[in-house]
Amino acid sequence: KRFFVFERFSCLFWCMADESAQEKDPRANVVEVQPMIDGGVADLVPITTGQIRRALLAQPLTLCSIIPFGLIGAYGYPREGGAGLSWPHVGWGALGWYGALVLRAPIIGVAQALKLSPQWTQLVAVLASGPCEEVVRALALWAWPGQHDFHSAFSLGVGWAGIEVVFTVIQGLVMIKLLGKNDDKAREVRQKLLDFVGRDTAQDSPFWAPLERVGANMGHIWFTLAARLHPALFVPVAVVHSCTNWGIVSSIKRFGIARVELAFVALSASFFLAIFFTTRPGA
Repeated sequence: KRFFVFERFSCLFWCMADESAQEKDPRANVVEVQPMIDGGVADLVPITTGQIRRALLAQPLTLCSIIPFGLIGAYGYPREGGAGLSWPHVGWGALGWYGALVLRAPIIGVAQALKLSPQWTQLVAVLASGPCEEVVRALALWAWPGQHDFHSAFSLGVGWAGIEVVFTVIQGLVMIKLLGKNDDKAREVRQKLLDFVGRDTAQDSPFWAPLERVGANMGHIWFTLAARLHPALFVPVAVVHSCTNWGIVSSIKRFGIARVELAFVALSASFFLAIFFTTRPGA
């Protein structure tokens, strides 16, 4: 079974917290991660049951991160005769996100077939995210007439962001279950994450995930609101999309997850508010 990594590796694999030092007895409640026979995860810090518990507690917060944007779309600027959120366009956005994921899969497959290093494979995956998503987003907005008004585009962005939230939570739960086991598969996956990302993401705080999702939700919505203004705008939006993803991935190790995620949310909020208030009805 293949397991495709989304663009923001730092918070899609945050499964465990970095607060293990606060445990009264650091040796207590440990899910041991033993060294592999031929090398591997010998230097990885064991995962505690406390970390797993905190990771589980973070999942509902992550899932709820899309709700404020749905409420803004539904009641912030209602259309004449009803709420502003269009459920068909929400579904259209969710389908578009999945289509972009499928479109990116062969690109990552080619990188793997060429036996590129984990770092180069990561670079290919991250840089492919912008073009793949924005091409599909542009098609969803412009392939049929009447799809790119403000309310339709906002709803499409909410659906696009919402399905990514759902997949993030599902993936997080799978990773929690997997990394909480002391078997060969768990050790193999954790080592692959270490090789791919360049750091042990199992030690990231899970509570950065909801905040990261807020930034990503704003990003998907403002990408959609910008792309609706003209079909050709998908090109600069794709560049910004890929550069943002790569900036996050490449900066985590140097500056730490806290600074990077806070900067990401601030940047996303700036663009979201600017696009929202300049293109909303009556602006």
